[in-house]
Amino acid sequence: MVVRWSSTFTLASTSLSLKDTIQYFVFQLSTAEKDEEKRRKLRELLLTDKEWSNLKEFRDILMISDNAQQAFSSETYPTLSMGIPALEAMHAGYTRKRRKVSERLHEPINKALDKIEEYYDKTSCSDAYLVSMAVNPDSKFTHLRKHWSKELYDEAIESLEKIFAARYKKLNGEGCPKQRVNPRNSKLNRLLLELSDSDDESQVDDTTAQEPVAKPWMKDFIHWMEHYEIVPEGMDGITWWRLNAQRYPTWASLALDYLPIMVSSVSSERAFSAAGITISKRRNRLNGDIVEALQTLKCAIRKDLLVRPPMPSSLLEEKLQVEEKAEIEISKQVAGELAGDDEGDENDDGTIFELVSDEEDE
Repeated sequence: MVVRWSSTFTLASTSLSLKDTIQYFVFQLSTAEKDEEKRRKLRELLLTDKEWSNLKEFRDILMISDNAQQAFSSETYPTLSMGIPALEAMHAGYTRKRRKVSERLHEPINKALDKIEEYYDKTSCSDAYLVSMAVNPDSKFTHLRKHWSKELYDEAIESLEKIFAARYKKLNGEGCPKQRVNPRNSKLNRLLLELSDSDDESQVDDTTAQEPVAKPWMKDFIHWMEHYEIVPEGMDGITWWRLNAQRYPTWASLALDYLPIMVSSVSSERAFSAAGITISKRRNRLNGDIVEALQTLKCAIRKDLLVRPPMPSSLLEEKLQVEEKAEIEISKQVAGELAGDDEGDENDDGTIFELVSDEEDE
């Protein structure tokens, strides 16, 4: 039976966390058994310290793949930019682990390294990995600058320049984009012209006139790649680009195309698994709109999106209006009663209260 490595990793991690409980359960189970042969077989299920150590060693190897999978498996934020760094980190982790583990584990580690190299070579078939790293405001090409050789880094920059230039020309045309003239600069130029001693107007520098540039997109490209962006804590890349798209229109266009690409199929597999739970044998005739509504509701409940204050509704508004009218009526009645008491207590001379001394009262 073929078993996924992630299931094996979960099994090993859970077993190690419940080591004492498992040993105690098997021991008690064998003690309660009256048959001698069955008791002996149950006692054989108890793992020795050496076997627990081997299980821990195997778990540590699989943990390298689990950390990489967690890095580029998400449903709420872009992860394609983590593809190349995760594969490189996983390859380096397995290489270091091979030097530390026992020789019997070298063969499975070598097979894992071959599979990682196979996937890593496929990243060169698509520019999406480089572009997604470039449009990530947190890191950009920091990983490539730190871990790649200068030749490979220059090749990546050259490839990215071509992609950026093509998108720039698609958005702005072949020439330079039209730049707005700052009215303040125009007024300043006219003032300098009036204060100038020379009568030759051609000597005044016209800031609005620009000579054609061979690579008009290079300024925006260099500014983004060399400028450090501050991303507030807790803000994802999608939100950041929504707020800063006007600053970098060409980069924002690339981010809109490349960031939604998923580096792993884990999230889509989870969606299909959740749909398989909804569409069971007893609910196999649900319409598409019902299935969509159920899946959306399940996602909202799981993400805690339904715990919100109740929004105003027609019934709530009607109830509030009735309560408001009742309060107004009560206020009018109280005001009328107070007014009637005041009129009854007034004397002919207009005084409301009459002070009576203790002697007159006697």
